[in-house]
Amino acid sequence: AGRVPQSSGSITVDGQELPPGSPRASKALGVHAIYQELTIVPALSPQANVFLGNTMSNAGWLDEAEMRRRYEELCTQLAVSPQRGRSGDLSVADQQILEIMRALVSDAKAVLFDEPTASLAHAERESLFRTMHQLRDEGLALVLVSHNLDEVLEHSDVITVMRDGQLVE
Repeated sequence: AGRVPQSSGSITVDGQELPPGSPRASKALGVHAIYQELTIVPALSPQANVFLGNTMSNAGWLDEAEMRRRYEELCTQLAVSPQRGRSGDLSVADQQILEIMRALVSDAKAVLFDEPTASLAHAERESLFRTMHQLRDEGLALVLVSHNLDEVLEHSDVITVMRDGQLVE
């Protein structure tokens, strides 16, 4: 996703080579990452966090009505209730949903999940995986980075095992 430049070779998305270490270029080509350390701004509303860095405007003015409509549409798509108040007051699972919505607003084609279940309870994990399966069924490419072998075996179509940055199998 461009956060760390590759040590060798190149990364190509839809025939376009990504410049090393450029999250912005990766995002522009539809590659998003949801890291274990979430990037939610606690003081902002859930809706504002979804559109952070990708606001909708009309004639130079924020289009709050269109962002609210799109936020509620995403909530319906992901089968979650629209949240109000401060994002910092939400559970980790709800904050991850906001991160997923942020990727969808940016027209993600591929979403990388870095240890997404590390701090989730069992029910929250199941909800996250339902959402991930739905996104996969809608045509998004998903990458799951996990140390939990049971989750990997249950929720992956293809598995790549790496150790110390090297391909093992």
